[in-house]
Amino acid sequence: MQFLSRLFRSGPPPQLAQALLLQQREGMRRREIASHFGVSDAAVGKGVEQAMLGCIRRCRYDDSLVLDKCCPGNCPYARQQIDDSLSQASAWFARLTRDDASEHDQQRWRSWLDQADIRRRAWARVEIVCMRLRAMNHEDIAAEFGAVFSKHGAQGA
Repeated sequence: MQFLSRLFRSGPPPQLAQALLLQQREGMRRREIASHFGVSDAAVGKGVEQAMLGCIRRCRYDDSLVLDKCCPGNCPYARQQIDDSLSQASAWFARLTRDDASEHDQQRWRSWLDQADIRRRAWARVEIVCMRLRAMNHEDIAAEFGAVFSKHGAQGA
């Protein structure tokens, strides 16, 4: 299965997926995406955060990014730590990609990142998703989003 289909299957609605893609692949700023969809900057930020969380939960990774290694065992506490780290990484991604992100935001993110290996692994997933989205060509995007959008009953990009 193709990258985007796998990432967004049972994941975020197509508009959220498209907002993330416009930001990462096309380099659009939040206010541009908000204007494109006719929504607020805050709505785009929340959408990008949700789309990224869906991506980092679903994407396949090599063993170095398996979060279970940071929290061995199948106990509810370990699963909660993993879920919390992924959610926090997505929130940091949304914060750092705001049009008005500051150096203070960068410092707080670095402090969060340095506190635990599981956070570094969660953030590495964010970086991989961004890299993959940026590397996609327009034909792949059109093919993938056509399938994703028709599955959700919306029109393609």
